[in-house]
Amino acid sequence: MNGMRTLLHVSLGAVLAGALLGCGEPAEVSPALLVVQLGSSDAGQAEEAVRALARQGAAQPERVVPLLIAALVEQHERHAALAVRVTPDLSSISGEEPRNEAIITLTRAVQRRLEKAGFSVGQVRQEGQSAEAYVLPPADPRLLSFARDALVAELARTGVFTLQAEVPAPFATSPERPVSPWQGDGASYAAWLAEEQTRFAAAGRAGPYTPTRPDVGLVAVAPGPETGSLTSVALRLPGADGLVVSDEDLSPGLRDDAVYGTPALYLVPKSGRDEHVRAFFAAHAGLTLWLVADGQALLPARLPGKPGVAITFPVYGETPSKARARAISFAQRMTLGRHPFPVNVELIARPSVIDAGDAICRALVRIGPASEPALEALAAKDASFAPLVEKLREGILQTRTE
Repeated sequence: MNGMRTLLHVSLGAVLAGALLGCGEPAEVSPALLVVQLGSSDAGQAEEAVRALARQGAAQPERVVPLLIAALVEQHERHAALAVRVTPDLSSISGEEPRNEAIITLTRAVQRRLEKAGFSVGQVRQEGQSAEAYVLPPADPRLLSFARDALVAELARTGVFTLQAEVPAPFATSPERPVSPWQGDGASYAAWLAEEQTRFAAAGRAGPYTPTRPDVGLVAVAPGPETGSLTSVALRLPGADGLVVSDEDLSPGLRDDAVYGTPALYLVPKSGRDEHVRAFFAAHAGLTLWLVADGQALLPARLPGKPGVAITFPVYGETPSKARARAISFAQRMTLGRHPFPVNVELIARPSVIDAGDAICRALVRIGPASEPALEALAAKDASFAPLVEKLREGILQTRTE
């Protein structure tokens, strides 16, 4: 890309020079080439491009102004940090001092979570009753939208993980599968599942999905090589039997699965939680457990008929190294910890870092009033440009009165 820019700079310089020597008139160079020339390291060539664009833009703004606006947006996205605001629900906390302490705790938690998740954090700071985080954008501008989505998704995660047992159709118990969680016959299970799948499919159009029973329901399945084509799975809901096992009871680690030999997420009880975890496993012996987070079932693993006090969730990938990387990613997500409070996460606009004296800006100012509608539309579409657009409008006004 840099080589192409250099070639364009040299070629354009030669065209301009030839025109000036040959006839004394400015060359009619395409606006696209002139916009590239604005980035020249040669101040003289950049200034000549500004003048040429100003002449062409004043005469035919529809050819020039959109190119300059696009270049302005590209430069902004290349340099501006991604910004996000995290606002906690502090309704359960009374008193100014406890609330301030809560915001400080949240701000530190946001910083820690982003760093552990691999984001290039520029700054995390407290702003009133919220925490604001600024993250460096990806080097490739094409990944900007993906990076924004990933940033919001990471901070919106509660950090809460639970183990939930799958509810299959009733079966004859055996030493390998000593527990059947469905209390009823096969016909009642089939009728329940059919109705539940209809309600689940309609969710989103007619409101959130609400299970018909308090003890079992469908849970969305996250896409991945472990889950195949499943989009939902029937699970026992947390607390239905008085036993809940979550990230507060378990510590994540990595270990190859003893049966399949694949990399696996390995969960063991935290100190003092052995008996609690053992009781949960015994109540679900022989069933498939799912690791569930933020309303999505992530990974399945079958418990043995006589479970111990640890469980491995096999993790797959296109290659062993990719499978291991995915297992590490799951373990890292669990170690990020929970948000201390429920939060709302939103992207916020950050003022453009582009200086009004930039060559692109100077060209827009010299074009004059013809560039104002496009500048106003840009500010209306993206508030981060508002301060810069205001400066450019002042420059246009000043140019008109000189």
